[in-house]
Amino acid sequence: MRHLVSTRRRVEGRRIAEYNEAWNRLVAAAGGMSFRVNAWRFRSGTDADLHIEFLEFSGETDPRDDPSIGAALRALEELARGVSEEWVDLP
Repeated sequence: MRHLVSTRRRVEGRRIAEYNEAWNRLVAAAGGMSFRVNAWRFRSGTDADLHIEFLEFSGETDPRDDPSIGAALRALEELARGVSEEWVDLP
């Protein structure tokens, strides 16, 4: 079963460099997992401070339980609180 976590996050323009660094730590941690984890994000076309992030993974193992991914996600939350939703694929 595939899982998708979507997070909407408002990041003020003055903090975008910090946000990019925190996001890059998440992407690096995801790339180091022993199973496939995808992380990608978009910025709103009408509101430059609004971002949506996606973390996708398959199987029963949740990458958010990994210390490096957990730390990267906490850093993003400390920078700018997000609102997340969890999704699963259809059979």
